[in-house]
Amino acid sequence: MEYNTSIVRRRRLLALFYGAIGGANLIRAALAPQVAPTLTDWSLSLPLKWLAAFYLAWGVAFVGAAFLVLRRARHDGQLRWVLPLAGSYQLALWVLALSAARASYARSLWARDLLLTGIFLGLTAFLARDKA
Repeated sequence: MEYNTSIVRRRRLLALFYGAIGGANLIRAALAPQVAPTLTDWSLSLPLKWLAAFYLAWGVAFVGAAFLVLRRARHDGQLRWVLPLAGSYQLALWVLALSAARASYARSLWARDLLLTGIFLGLTAFLARDKA
């Protein structure tokens, strides 16, 4: 069975990228109980448990996606679901940011976050494409 090494290499990079995103979200979820005592006097816009659950769910989703991408890289499967997953993740992050950000500092970072969203989606689209 013949396969294109360029596509397989890109898919392995996509799996690594998604694994890193998933790992970062899992670390955020795991750190929530660690920082909870520090934030007891703070007025948070969302309960820390909800944020931990949010990041845990996305962490599991992206680590699982990384394994699926690796498996499909070997079998030359289609990855049409990768970009919608990335878009859903970014949409969820933006809903969280727009609805929960109360600090002016957090709002001041929205331009940077928009740029990072574009880079994230562009990199995902590039790494998941089927053409060499």
